[in-house]
Amino acid sequence: MIKTIEKLNKGFCLAEKYAMVAIFVAVCAVMTIQIILRYIFNNPLVWSEEFSRFGYVWITWIGCAFCTGIDNHVRIPIVYDRFPKKLQKACYYITSIFILFVIIYLIPVSFEFAMREHRFKSGTMGVPMSVLFISLTVGLVLTAIQLVFEMILHYRNKEAA
Repeated sequence: MIKTIEKLNKGFCLAEKYAMVAIFVAVCAVMTIQIILRYIFNNPLVWSEEFSRFGYVWITWIGCAFCTGIDNHVRIPIVYDRFPKKLQKACYYITSIFILFVIIYLIPVSFEFAMREHRFKSGTMGVPMSVLFISLTVGLVLTAIQLVFEMILHYRNKEAA
């Protein structure tokens, strides 16, 4: 079972990495075209900034899940590392479970918000604003999955040590 979870975790991380890279490449390409059109042809794209903003928001929420999947959370090691090993383990699980509960609470709230915003269109691209706001829901779902994987793997690795 642990091997399956490790493979799933790696698969999710790889998919998230590819998604972030693809979005980033698209944003860079659009911004490069924007610069060329603006300064060489004096005919800029009107939607490039908004596209970039949408892309960066998606990268942020997918990146949140990716960082969870590779166990790269924001920590205060100067305090955490001074705790005894058992207290470190307890702190890890208490904070992880707390974060998981918060995420589970926020998933339906973020989805409802995104659906309420569907009727509004973005200013220059004309796409529903739900395209932007659903990124939060997607990121939270991916983060919750990655957090569960990491807690199982963390428990298994600490147990084996």
